[in-house]
Amino acid sequence: MLFTIFCCFSTGLAVYCILGRVHRKAIELAVRMAVRDVEKEYENQNSAVAAKLTAKLTAKEGELAQARNLVKLHETVPVTPPRSASSSQKAGTAPAKVPERKLKQDPLNVFEMSRPFTDTSYDALLATSDVVKIEPAGG
Repeated sequence: MLFTIFCCFSTGLAVYCILGRVHRKAIELAVRMAVRDVEKEYENQNSAVAAKLTAKLTAKEGELAQARNLVKLHETVPVTPPRSASSSQKAGTAPAKVPERKLKQDPLNVFEMSRPFTDTSYDALLATSDVVKIEPAGG
């Protein structure tokens, strides 16, 4: 009888240990699955944010390319010399008055862009561009 009680007790203890271990493994697997689901969601959010940032970056690169094209066009346009007073009197207009007192620095000069010297003529520039030359009506 003592042997039967001992066998029942040891069998019960073995079953208890096995069920405890199975329960612990089930909890670990459930936690791992939950963590993996959170990681997948995080990766999806990061990929969506990365896609948005990539779209913004390509839009900014397009704007930068347009700005570079404008700068190239600005550099290729030659600067026309200012008209002298005699040519403005021939045209029948009064010469523009220059202010006697000039400020130390004109605020708009900050935004002025310098154009490098180019030997490209105006007609040659028009021939290579889509711009249409408009002649004055009076002469």
